[in-house]
Amino acid sequence: MRRRKIAVGVTLLALLVLVWCALAIVDVLAARRDAVAAEAAAREAADLAGAGDLEGAQEVLHDAVGSLDSAQAALHRPWVRSLRLVPYAGTELAAADAGVEAVRHTSLATLSLLDYVLADRAPLYGAGRLEPSGLSELGQVLTEAIGHVSTANDTITAAPHSRLGFVARRLEEADRVTAALTDSLRGAASLVDRLAEAAGGGRPYRLLVLLENGAERRATGGLVGWIALFKVADGSIQLERSDAVAALSARDPSGELVRVEAPADYVRRYGEFLANSTLWLNVNLSPDFPAVAGVAGRLYTAATGLTVDAVARIDLVGLGYLMDAFPEMTIDGRNVAGATLATDFLIDSYRLPSPAEQNAYLAAAVREVFGQLIGGASADRSALLKAVRRAVGERRLAVVTDDDAVNAMLAAAGADGTVLPGGAGDLLVTSQNFAANKVDLFTKTDLTIAAVPDGCGIQGEISLTLTNATPVGMDWLPHLALGNKGRWMVSVYLPRGAKLLGLQVDGRPAEGSFLEEFGRRVVSLIVDAEMGAAVTVTVGWQEQLTEPGYTLTLQPQPLVVPGTLSVNGEPPVLLVETQRREFPDACVG
Repeated sequence: MRRRKIAVGVTLLALLVLVWCALAIVDVLAARRDAVAAEAAAREAADLAGAGDLEGAQEVLHDAVGSLDSAQAALHRPWVRSLRLVPYAGTELAAADAGVEAVRHTSLATLSLLDYVLADRAPLYGAGRLEPSGLSELGQVLTEAIGHVSTANDTITAAPHSRLGFVARRLEEADRVTAALTDSLRGAASLVDRLAEAAGGGRPYRLLVLLENGAERRATGGLVGWIALFKVADGSIQLERSDAVAALSARDPSGELVRVEAPADYVRRYGEFLANSTLWLNVNLSPDFPAVAGVAGRLYTAATGLTVDAVARIDLVGLGYLMDAFPEMTIDGRNVAGATLATDFLIDSYRLPSPAEQNAYLAAAVREVFGQLIGGASADRSALLKAVRRAVGERRLAVVTDDDAVNAMLAAAGADGTVLPGGAGDLLVTSQNFAANKVDLFTKTDLTIAAVPDGCGIQGEISLTLTNATPVGMDWLPHLALGNKGRWMVSVYLPRGAKLLGLQVDGRPAEGSFLEEFGRRVVSLIVDAEMGAAVTVTVGWQEQLTEPGYTLTLQPQPLVVPGTLSVNGEPPVLLVETQRREFPDACVG
């Protein structure tokens, strides 16, 4: 009888434990479902915000926080908490709980910013003025958001290491998002503090804007034709100066163009073309905008005596995107579609009788557009957000400052114009006009890549075809000795450590220069194409892999006529944003 009672007791205890574990498992699975729902909602919110629908993003992000609260509640129920005493299971539960808590705080940080933007609040900007009260309120919101992200970071740091793939992946993703958000918020706070100083009557803040004309290519996009200087002082935003580059050609006492300090790679590759001199026309021969911005800032100081806090670049295509977000904006009293700014509008300006008249007309147009932008022109907020996102994504807009925190924010947003670091599969190809003409209004650019994994090696070939499609009858376009003949310097940036296998032009072996920039091998040469003709440059390379998987990544060069890309025989796609192709089986097994 006693044995029977013991057996019944053990059975009941086992059943109780099974029920307890079942309830715990149900809650853990519910927490996982809620976490997955929150993850999907956060992605949707990011897409909505990027598309300009801030109200939709706010609503979806509120739903994400609700799902995370539900997940957290499930993980804190008594039958789940008791499992934390069990080896292994307790570690995984603690890691999962940390992941949910971290994502919840990063979501709250983002939500606080959306709530600020969409709420009735003190104005931040209006009619050419930055409002100190609005800046102060924004600073407080940023401080609150930074507090949430700091909590998220502390939670991730304290989390135990998870052996479950689902939990480990989400902790890694939360860590990545938290790091990017930390950089963004701290950079934003630093920028707001600096602008508040200038708006309150302290040290002025100056932004130098390089406006690029893609009719004549340079590595970052187009020739720097006009330079504008904006100043924030005593609350007002002013267009302090606007100059064609010829007006800034400062010379030293001997009559030589002034040269300024530049990175060693920059001088080695572009010094012979006077890139770091007040010639200005070749300042952006390097594709890396942080390097270009540093040189441009020093050149501007040499030419004007003024120092700047930030340097930005935007091409006419990107400026056209922004203009379209301001429905009432005009140039010379007439509406101009942004899509025609870099083409039809520019071509019409070239019909004026002399280069001086052309430059004067374009300079006046630049002043008028920028004047309306800072003067309180009415904008479609959703369209403006889309335009900025598009211009940044296509590398048509970039900004670099003298503040490391702000630069980290810009880098996190992909808005600093930096080149890829050159890891496995990182490629970049630039073509730059060396004919001093405007044929790039009509030049077609086609890239093809063949990349074949072989064990832990990759053998690849990249070909650039430039077609001079300038129509007959365009002899009146600005040009020097070569007329409408195309001449370009082509540069192919290979991954670090890649072996060069060969260089060809139109299928025949060719000679070029083989220098380094950013620690990467760069193959460069100059090629020509008559009107109606094409020229193809082909570079072969080989890489050895040290870990499984391979990602081929190609950054675009911003062009008036976007290029195309075909990889391993796929149909060509427009090359306007960075393109990636995955080879997951490379170096596996």
